[in-house]
Amino acid sequence: RARKLGIMSVVISGGWSRDDDARRALIDRFGLQDALVVKTAASDDPVAAIADAAPDLITPLLRPDLVLGLTWGRTLDRCVSRLVEAEHRIGSVVQLAGALEEEAHRPVTTLASAWGGRAVLLPAPFVVNNRNVAMSLRSHPAVLSALDVGRRTEVALVGMGGLDPAESRLVASNQLSTADLEAIRE
Repeated sequence: RARKLGIMSVVISGGWSRDDDARRALIDRFGLQDALVVKTAASDDPVAAIADAAPDLITPLLRPDLVLGLTWGRTLDRCVSRLVEAEHRIGSVVQLAGALEEEAHRPVTTLASAWGGRAVLLPAPFVVNNRNVAMSLRSHPAVLSALDVGRRTEVALVGMGGLDPAESRLVASNQLSTADLEAIRE
């Protein structure tokens, strides 16, 4: 009741701060409008810090007709769990990285449901090893639709993923091998 009367407020301070030098480097290198780079102490959980920081960057950008793009992964799962705590309206949430596993679709469907938006899934593998397969997938109506909505993405929340094969969802889902991850690391 005290909060409704405006005599009390609750502020939760996260264990993170912004890394403005890395932010500027990302913006300059990739031509982004904005980015959030989270700096944590070595003892902190970086995934938790990123999840705590996500609402600060994302929620001010939201509006009822917005197309929000998401990739998938452990960090995105945690970000979505924090983002759904706030009430918002959004146009669409589109999956920007293909996946066939339900677990990878969950961030898109969860956020779209929580914010009254349309969930647009990209029902194709993240990686294929053959150009003809890729071209065939791109001609499938569901994939074409997701790619069309994806092109209209105005705000994207993208997880970069880790290079530890034991923790990589791409390795766990057999989309990349440990050797592939090693080649990326090099």
